[in-house]
Amino acid sequence: RKMGAEAYTYVILLTSKFEKNDRLIGLNSGADDFITKPFDRSELSARLGVAQRILRMETELRDAKERIEEKRNQEIEIGANIQRSLLMA
Repeated sequence: RKMGAEAYTYVILLTSKFEKNDRLIGLNSGADDFITKPFDRSELSARLGVAQRILRMETELRDAKERIEEKRNQEIEIGANIQRSLLMA
């Protein structure tokens, strides 16, 4: 989490610890989910599906933010052009 990657990294903690407090420490340290050992393949598959949905939504939000920023920059440029044209008149 401290790496500051641009894209979100979904972290699944694989642990042999069953105590609630141990899992809470992992989640509070930045893990998004956890699976205890031994793990069931179908459960892992389902949790990976959740991770994919979250990462897809994160990508869509980041793309939308970039489009909004582009529009904002275009509007600023248009406004600056209008102001320049008014000053020249």
